[in-house]
Amino acid sequence: MNFIIDPKTKFIGKVFLSLFLLITGILLFVLPADGILRFFLTMSGIFLIISNLTLCLYSWRMSSLNKRNYIDAISSTISIILGLLLIIIPGFILNLILASWLVLMPIVRIILNKNHLEQLKKEVPYFLGAVLLYLFSLNSILDVVVKILGSLLILLAISSFIMNTIKYFKLKKTVRPIFDSNPELKNRDNVIDAEIKDL
Repeated sequence: MNFIIDPKTKFIGKVFLSLFLLITGILLFVLPADGILRFFLTMSGIFLIISNLTLCLYSWRMSSLNKRNYIDAISSTISIILGLLLIIIPGFILNLILASWLVLMPIVRIILNKNHLEQLKKEVPYFLGAVLLYLFSLNSILDVVVKILGSLLILLAISSFIMNTIKYFKLKKTVRPIFDSNPELKNRDNVIDAEIKDL
């Protein structure tokens, strides 16, 4: 049996998706960044703790066999402490801690890498992030990022709606004559929400 798409059903689904993107974009653009920042910091803190816990325990255990494991042990311990701080301490102190962390860890990695210049090139984004955090509060940076993201989602939703509307009417013009010329396809039981196949 040949199945063809019902263009209207697919179009309605895409309209709902565009509407969802539009509402999300408006909310991101309108709402203050404080709540989003708190959520982001908490999630980042939890991620840092979970991702470094195993490495921390393993590195401290193995450090007696190989002194090089002390670096991983100390680094992962600091990461866990930073994760806790992200959850517990907001504000200016957190800004300083994060900025200092973004300076300290790249310096350690540069020192440990044999090719110092190559590693320095990789660490430049971290240093730039640290400079931003020293100059501006994390809240103000995130506020700008969230506003930009909200604007992009609004633009994406509008462009998606326009493109899908044009596509729908073009598809409708193409598919309608097939329905009209084929009595078998006039039976709506043969129409499901699927991609156009074997027309």
